[in-house]
Parts: sequence; C-alpha cells; structure tokens
Amino acid sequence: MRSPLSSIVAATAVAAIALTACGGKASNALTGRSPGDIIATSAKTSQQGSLRFDAKASVGFDASHLTGVSSSQAAQFAPLLRGVSLTGTGEQESAQRVRMTMSLKPLLTQQVTAVAYDGSAYVSLDGSRFSAVPSLRGLSGGFGATPNDLTQYLQGLTSVRDLGSTQQDGQTVEHLQATLDQSVLQKALSQAGAQASGTGAGQPGQLGQLFTQFFQLQGGTVDAYVLPSNGQLDRVDVSMKVAIDFDRLKQVVGGLAGGSATNAGAQIPGGSLGMTVDVGVHYHDYGAAITVHKPTVDPNAPSIPSNGILGG
Repeated sequence: MRSPLSSIVAATAVAAIALTACGGKASNALTGRSPGDIIATSAKTSQQGSLRFDAKASVGFDASHLTGVSSSQAAQFAPLLRGVSLTGTGEQESAQRVRMTMSLKPLLTQQVTAVAYDGSAYVSLDGSRFSAVPSLRGLSGGFGATPNDLTQYLQGLTSVRDLGSTQQDGQTVEHLQATLDQSVLQKALSQAGAQASGTGAGQPGQLGQLFTQFFQLQGGTVDAYVLPSNGQLDRVDVSMKVAIDFDRLKQVVGGLAGGSATNAGAQIPGGSLGMTVDVGVHYHDYGAAITVHKPTVDPNAPSIPSNGILGG
C-alpha cells in the first residue's frame, strides 16, 4: 500500500510537470536570448498589431553657459527656459494607423489630436476639424512619438544589460538597460533633419548632418521593461542630457551665409545650451479591438504653425 508521503511526493511531481507545461519557467519567452536581442525584438512587437499607449515627456533647458545673449534674445529664450511637458494617450490599429491625443504645455493651451493613416498625417486643435500635414514628426521638429518611431530608435542599441526581474505597472517584468552614446543621438538627429529638410527617413540630408555637428550627448540611458511570458514591451523610459554648442553653431551658420557670415554669426549667442530630455511610454491592451478612422480634411480647421509646434 502506498504511504501518504509517497502519494504527496507523486502529486507534487505531477503538479510541477503540469506547471512547466502550462506556463512555468519553460514558457519564459526571454530564456536563452541576449539582452540586446530582447530589447530589439520586444520593440518590434509594438509594430505588429493593435495596442494602446500612454506617454509623458519633459524637456528642460539650462542657459547658464550661454554667452553674449542680447536683451531681445533673452526675451525669446525666456518661455523656452520654463521647459516643455507633454502628456498624452494613443491607440493603434496597426503601425500604419495611429491616433494620439496630447497636451503640450506651455506651448499650446489646446490639446492636439494627431492621426497617422497609411502614410498620411493629420492634426486637429479642436479634436474634430483636421488639417493635413506632411508628417507627424514635423510637429516636433522631426522627432517621432509613435510606437513605430520608438522602435526605430531602439534598434541597434549596444551595451544592453539585463538587470533582472522587477515590478512595473503591477506586473513582473524583465528590466533591460542600455547606455546611450553619441551614435544613437546622431541617428535620431539625422532622422529629424531628414524630416525637417524633406529628404525623407533614411536620407540624413544636409540639415541632419549639420545637427550632428553641434549636438553633443553628455549622458543618457534607455530602460525597457519586457513581459517574460510573451516578450511584449510593457514600458520604455528614456533619459538624456545634451549640450548644444552655440559656438559651433555660429560657425555653421556663418559658413552657410557666405558673404553675410559676420552678420549671421553676430545674431547667435556663444557658449552652450544645456538640454535634459525625459520620456516615458507605457504599452498595454495588446490585441484590443481598435479601429483608427481616416480624418476628413477641413479647410477651416485651426492651423498648426508651419514650422511645427516646437518651432524651427
């Protein structure tokens, strides 16, 4: 006759086998993969179907190292030095069909509704009347904010570390961290310059090449949180500190101005402008039933500044 102890041991073994087959360690989608592969692959999942996302960002400026600032320039800098904050929510039917609603303070008092639809982009300042725009990237000077844009920035990250399991958004997630270097900033700036100059993604263009000459990354990290059960991206936090070299900018503008180099350079301060950027995006509701509709362009819609919400 079987002893009670042997029955308990047998039942425990059967339960362990069942647990492994139905979602124990063997179901961990991250097992055996490098940290770099995990962060890149999880980013791609945000392109492959429907989901919702929440975003927040802040940009701060430090003008204490600028020199030769005139009184009129100081007045122009004053609103910028208060910083910019963005909060928003979005949903995507697919990587090609995305709708976002965001606030951008203190630059705008209204909320902005933005829609990307099969290669076209639309923006509304009242939530109902839309204008067509060349690109959603153009609204922010060339930097993208959709999951598809973020995926491009996450590709090719080096020195990715796996910091182990942690809790995020009420779930157990794997924490991956990458240290940003100048090459990552150059890639982002080149994409921004391509959009701003109209050459298109993947073509840096003259403006993108100029950007990389006077933007210097002083430090930054990307923290990605991935769900072990399915490898989906739960959250990405980006933090960076950048110095804009105005002395170099004076030289670049002077060179472009040709014979007017002296006057052009005199209009630009010297020294450097510090900038801190913090961005956080939370992804959720993967696979939800989401339909993004193509907006109808209204010629009477409130207009967005021609050089973008963040200016030229």
